[in-house]
Order: sequence, then structure tokens, then C-alpha cells
Amino acid sequence: MKQTFKKITLCTIVLVLTLFTSCQKDDSITTEDNIQQKQLPTSRILTGTDARFAIEIFNSQMTKINLNNNGLQMKGGDTFTIDDTAVLEVKSHKGKTNYTFRVNHSLSDERTFFNVVITEQEGLKKTSLIRYEMDAQFAHNFNSHKVDFAEMDGLIFVNTLHADDNFPCNDSPGGGVGIPITGGAGSGSSGGGGTDPNGNGNPHNENMLLQMYAQLEMSLSYSAGNADSNGNGGGNDNGGDDDKWLLISRSPRYLSVPPDVENEGKPCAEGEEIGILLPFLNSQIIVNRITDENLEECSKDVLNSLKLLNQSGMANMINQFDDSPSIYNVDIRTEAYPTPNGSPAQTRVDNENPYSYIIRIHPEYTTSTNKLGLATLILHEMIHAYFLSLLEDANTSPLPEDRSIQFEAYVIKNFGATSQNSHHEIMATKYVDILSRALQEYNTGIEVPENTEPDQLYKDLAWGGLQDAPIYNTTNELTEEDRVRINKRYAAELFNITFGTEVPAGEACP
Repeated sequence: MKQTFKKITLCTIVLVLTLFTSCQKDDSITTEDNIQQKQLPTSRILTGTDARFAIEIFNSQMTKINLNNNGLQMKGGDTFTIDDTAVLEVKSHKGKTNYTFRVNHSLSDERTFFNVVITEQEGLKKTSLIRYEMDAQFAHNFNSHKVDFAEMDGLIFVNTLHADDNFPCNDSPGGGVGIPITGGAGSGSSGGGGTDPNGNGNPHNENMLLQMYAQLEMSLSYSAGNADSNGNGGGNDNGGDDDKWLLISRSPRYLSVPPDVENEGKPCAEGEEIGILLPFLNSQIIVNRITDENLEECSKDVLNSLKLLNQSGMANMINQFDDSPSIYNVDIRTEAYPTPNGSPAQTRVDNENPYSYIIRIHPEYTTSTNKLGLATLILHEMIHAYFLSLLEDANTSPLPEDRSIQFEAYVIKNFGATSQNSHHEIMATKYVDILSRALQEYNTGIEVPENTEPDQLYKDLAWGGLQDAPIYNTTNELTEEDRVRINKRYAAELFNITFGTEVPAGEACP
């Protein structure tokens, strides 16, 4: 199975879903003090050999599912693929290990996302597809960064895709019917009844499973270790590899219900800790909302092609800057504007609407710029719109038109207000890498593997877009000879003519 999805980047939001069996009891709402006293699971994002091992487990389980062919994994013909760059491992104090994979599912949308969870216990494995469906109002507030996922209102659907023979508690709770969760806490009906129609065995546990999901509470997870009060840090409970990756923009969470100790001897009474990987919804929403009615045809064709790139499509590119940007609107136009410095494109704030930006490409350039040049302009201006959204997140008013300040916002987002020049260089290098990979894939139709450097031509075009930022003239990454070459390459694509030794690489517009 092809394992593709948007790449994990600077921020990974890790939540832990702790599911215990429970009867409806007055004292069932767990307080934060009680949570701290519990023996919590450990969690980490797998990398290197560990990640490859988890992927092998996934592939093996998918083979079993396909051979079993019970239809659950492709309900209604719906298929999914996984992001093999993000595997969350959660180990419970009872010896279970759960591997969570972010899923790109055909039913994913602004309200719905999916995870695949593989549970390993005593050499046996169970694979589940978990669907999180937010209600409309919560989805709007969550995608706008107004609420934390811990306050989720909506439904959880669980389908057991495959369970090895003799795996304890291999039912699908709810019988495929959504299990409600409201406000991150409190009681609720099970959302379904009867025995499990999926034929996965142990039907006598169905009532136990319904109780397991009937009462859920979102609570702080302390598995992030050193995270500060703003959620800007942390690491693995056990330390180690993921100390280098964890930069959390929202506090880790887990769902919890108190255990029913009276039933702990039953197969489904034992607790379970399941990690949740949030989707990259916002960036796709941003791309879907781009307005192009006033864009000339060649630029519109380039824009549509950029949206559809396999590895470096516009949504994926935004994800690589930040995995959960605020949702904003972009209107891209072919439109004249005052340009004393000869700028081919500009991005400005729509003062009448928050989180709305207007990108103008000057018609003097659309008559001469080739498709690669237009792709460079569009992607570069989309990044400026992203920078402006960061400033709007920070309640900066009025939003500055100075592009160097916009780039500064990008640096501050990642390193704080006291960022050093080295941080600017790190961000410039990251920007160039992201943009150059997208441009190369666009122009050649071939993805650039993670372990392969983009061609110099595309790196030069990406650097050319940073000419407004002070780092362009101060970075040690570039020599004066480099800057001369970059300027010529940038001009060659914008004017579709040869400058010195720099011959246009892009296709001319019709």
C-alpha cells in the first residue's frame, strides 16, 4: 500500500487517548489532581530503525486485512493511506504497545479525521481504524484556534479491521455507530447497542465496550515531560531521540474515564492508552479557499498544478512551515498596482475582512513571465500571506507591508522575540529548501527525495524570493558570486529571456 500523506514538520500535536471501562458513577469525572497520581503511559514519536519497524508492522497488518477482506477497512469503497513519517508509540503500564498512524482518508474533511492504531500485546496484534468527527461549531472554533482539541464536541467511531486469533477484547465498540463526546468531559449515551455486527468475536464484551466509550474526559497529559506552561517544549517520558523533535504548540491531551474495578477480570475491562495524531486540516482548507476568478489563464493553470503536486503541493508546503496555521483566505489576482520598485507581485491585507489577503500579480509580468517564473511568484506570495497570518495571530495591528518584518514574524514564531541572526539563517535555509523542492517537482514532474538536495537552479529561484529580507545580504550561505547568479536566474524566469549564462528553464505561457 502506498504510504503517502502530508509531512510532519516543526510542530507535532500529540494527544493520548486513555480508555478505561466505566459504569455511570457520580464520581466518574476525574480531577487533574487524580490524574497526576495515575500511572501514566509513556509516548514518543518513532524515528529511524524504530519507525521502520512500526511501518513493517503496519504493512503486515494491512496484508492480513486485505486477505481477510471483510470490507471494514474500505467501508463503502473508501480507501486510505498513511503518513509514514509520523508514528506515535504509546506504551501502557500494563504492557500494551499502541502505534498510531495519521491517515489520509477519502472521507477526511474540515470536521473529520482518521487514525489507524495497531495494538500489540503478548505477541498478538489488533488493528483499528478510528474516526474523529467534530461537530460543525467545534470544528470551526478548533480550526480557528479558538478552542483546544481537549474540548472536542462530536463523535468517535471505532472499527476493528483485524485482530489476531485469541487477541483479547477484539470487538469494535459501538458497533460502528458514533460514540458521543461533549465538551471534553461528562456522560453520554453509548451511541449504539446490541452485539458487534463485525464478526470479530467476543460479543459478550459489547456492553463492556459500550461503557468504555460512554463517558470520556479530556485531561492534561503529562507525557510531554518538560513542556512549559505554553506548551512550547517537552520530550519523551524516557528521554532520548524525540527530545530533538518535540515542539508543541498546544498542550498534549488524553481522553480518560475511570476504570470499573469490579469488572477488571473481563477481557475488555483492562485499560488502554491510544495516541492521537491530529490531522493537517487547516492548510488544505486554506488552499481550497483560494479565489482565482480574477487571475489570467496561464497563472490559473500554474496555480492549479501547484495545488496537485504529490510531495510539495501547496498544502504540504504550508504544513512544513507550521503544522497548524490559522485558517485564512487568499484572493490571487492579475491586477495592476503602483510599483515604483518594479515588484512583479505583492501581497496585501484585505482590511475589510480578518485573515484575508490579496495577492496581485502585475499584468506587465504575466505577459512575459514563463510558467516556472509564475510558480515562483505564486508560491513566494503565498508564503507572505502565511507570514501575515502569523502577525494576525499575534494581534499585530496594523499589519505591516514591510516584507522584512513579515519574515521576522516567521523567525519569531519559531524562536521567540529575542531571536538571533543565526535563527534568521536557519529559517532562510528552511524556506529555501521547502520552496526549491516544490519548484523542482512542479517543473520536472519528479519528487525530490528527502535525502536528495534540490538542484541549484531551484534553490537560486527560492533565494531570489528572499531579496527583500536582510538575511539575503548577510547570510554566510551566499557569496557575492552566488547573489549575482541568483539575480540572473530570477530575472531569466521572470522575463523568459537569457541573462548571461542563465537560460530560462520554464515553459513559456501560450
